[in-house]
Amino acid sequence: MNHTQNNSKRPQVTPYTPDTDKDLVQVNALIEKGDTSGAVSLLTYLIRETARAKDFQKAEALLEKLSEADPMALSEIYSAGEFINAEKEAALDKDRIASWSPLYDTLTPEETHELYFALKELSREANVTLIQQGQKNNALYFVEQGELRVVFEKDDHEYLVQILKKGDVAGTESFFNPTVSTLSVVTQTSVRLNVLDIERLRQCEKKTPALESKLREFCEKQNNTARLLMEKALERRHYKRFPTEALIAIQLLYASKKPAGKPFKGRLSDLSAGGLCFFIKLQNKESARMLLGRKLQMQFPISAASSESIYEEIGTVVAVHYHLSLDYSVHVRFDTPMDPAVIENITG
Repeated sequence: MNHTQNNSKRPQVTPYTPDTDKDLVQVNALIEKGDTSGAVSLLTYLIRETARAKDFQKAEALLEKLSEADPMALSEIYSAGEFINAEKEAALDKDRIASWSPLYDTLTPEETHELYFALKELSREANVTLIQQGQKNNALYFVEQGELRVVFEKDDHEYLVQILKKGDVAGTESFFNPTVSTLSVVTQTSVRLNVLDIERLRQCEKKTPALESKLREFCEKQNNTARLLMEKALERRHYKRFPTEALIAIQLLYASKKPAGKPFKGRLSDLSAGGLCFFIKLQNKESARMLLGRKLQMQFPISAASSESIYEEIGTVVAVHYHLSLDYSVHVRFDTPMDPAVIENITG
């Protein structure tokens, strides 16, 4: 017999790709026939393949099925569970874990795995509302890249409360408590986030009951909204305001403080050591909202008698108010307070 010829005609075996739904039908058929051993073998194989594919939710569901099929298959159950954990550990992004070390350092390895793989990546462009004031919120947003602005709306006015950056979390108050959100969260720039859905957290709690309390404690340490609102209210009263009339040149800036677009003009309304207010005309409220939280470079004359002596300052838009005839007052907080002598010269 020519063995070489027979080998050359041997059919090629393609790698088997598990189809969980179809394979579970086969598992159930084996169980119904009383072939528990066959069901255990097939489930063990499926668990390993789905774990290798990083589909850990399915792998753990199959592990539960294995425990139901044969509760006495302790060795197989233990080995399958260890295999899933090993695949999870290998799939962890150590740099991402390190960037959130204040949180992950409080978690056990099992809690780390549960939280890490419960998070879903989300990317959004600038000026997208993630959380709307007055509405329920079912997600927690971990900022990986970009900026979010937290705003408070009252009487058609919007006030900037906080800018959130990498390492911050949004949505704490309304995520953990049965209440609507008292603030809105809007993307300030294009962002990359990791999102935890409340239903996914409930699933995690079945295996790691202490995870929610640890996560809540971490988030509440960061959630200083009440303090920030108080500071903003006090800040507005800290510096005396002086009515001032002058043209002001405004340049919108990127986060890097490089110019964004062309400069535009406004009418200076009042001035203090901490900031200023100017009026501009805008087409709609959405255009006004896009200014909130943005950096501006502003130039205005130091002396009413001469327009050649110019003062320049950079600040952040903290509030935008609507008035009649598409007029909006824009309130800016300076990065560094003005010299009172300069204010006296400007305001007389």
